[in-house]
Amino acid sequence: MGSDSLFNQAESMWKMLDDMAESDPDAYKKFIDKALKDGATSFKPPEPCFCISTILVSMATVTF
Repeated sequence: MGSDSLFNQAESMWKMLDDMAESDPDAYKKFIDKALKDGATSFKPPEPCFCISTILVSMATVTF
């Protein structure tokens, strides 16, 4: 997907949101509140589930 296409999609989305904010402020607020709530649960930091332990081996001690 080219950068022009992405730009056009983003511009279209912003225009839709601007139009919604002007024509139906309550629906706009509801939409934004839901997006923020969904984003808070979807984009939270990952929870650790395992650990990897490593040791650093000096190249002077490694023989080939």
